[in-house]
Amino acid sequence: MLIERSKRLRKSIYDVDENLKDILPLKNMDDDLEHELAYCSKLIEHLSGQETLLAYPMIGEKFNVLKEAMEDTFARFTVSKDQDAREDTNQRTLSFLDTKRILI
Repeated sequence: MLIERSKRLRKSIYDVDENLKDILPLKNMDDDLEHELAYCSKLIEHLSGQETLLAYPMIGEKFNVLKEAMEDTFARFTVSKDQDAREDTNQRTLSFLDTKRILI
């Protein structure tokens, strides 16, 4: 999702001015979530100071969509090196009979 949105934003920027390719941060070429988050945050940080670019509706809208997608991704996923931190340790595995008793 982030890859596609950042790609659309870059394409809109290139439609306005092709010379900005050299100024923007390098694209992320792998499918690692951490790398994509880092790339998108660099892109957002770089474009935040470019008021003239954000004044174009097609760029401003895609910038806001990417920013919202970044916020949603941070809210949903915890990027952690510790695998146990990602799992819910309080969740109990219920057998079929336990589930049936709860429903009755």
